[in-house]
Amino acid sequence: MNYLAHIFLAGENPEAQLGGMLGDFIKPGSEPQYSAVILQEIRLHRMIDTFTDSHAEVMSAKRRFKKGSRRFSGIILDLLYDHFLASKWNNYSEVSLGEFTRKFYRYLKTTEFPLPERLQVIAPELIRLDWLGSYAEYEGFVRSVHGLAQRLSKGREEMVAGLDEVQDCFSTLQSGFEQFFPELQFFAQSQRSQLAHQIPSEER
Repeated sequence: MNYLAHIFLAGENPEAQLGGMLGDFIKPGSEPQYSAVILQEIRLHRMIDTFTDSHAEVMSAKRRFKKGSRRFSGIILDLLYDHFLASKWNNYSEVSLGEFTRKFYRYLKTTEFPLPERLQVIAPELIRLDWLGSYAEYEGFVRSVHGLAQRLSKGREEMVAGLDEVQDCFSTLQSGFEQFFPELQFFAQSQRSQLAHQIPSEER
């Protein structure tokens, strides 16, 4: 799962949504300055990633990539799943994608919680270019793949070649996501209930 999915799975609370995003930026054991809500969502983020990586539909999707691009299949699918979520947003949320992203951007710009250095660097561009909303269009997904590929020292061509595999089996990948994502939503909700009882009282 990529940024949009993690933020969405965190629910309606912007503080929780920030925690959902921070899971990509915070190393285990370096979270004590955050609230219990954020800590919970950081931990849930990692559980969501583990659940996703081991899910049969996701594993099947990865096998559809050819040998050269398969090592990038997890990254490509993370971005593609954000596209699937954003493109069919109304199937999953009663709040429009535009309203959802604007609310999160406002919170990201004004939060008093310290942001990791890497997030401080990319947050202005994320907001200015509407990274989250851009996933609603296939071109937004393609731009993201190309952008990540440019940061690689090796394997750029192989990663971009993965877009061919996506196009070749797009409908199958989308169908797999539509079966998988409701299970992930249920998993996130159930694990959140358990985590709420595990955060030490002094962190609340």
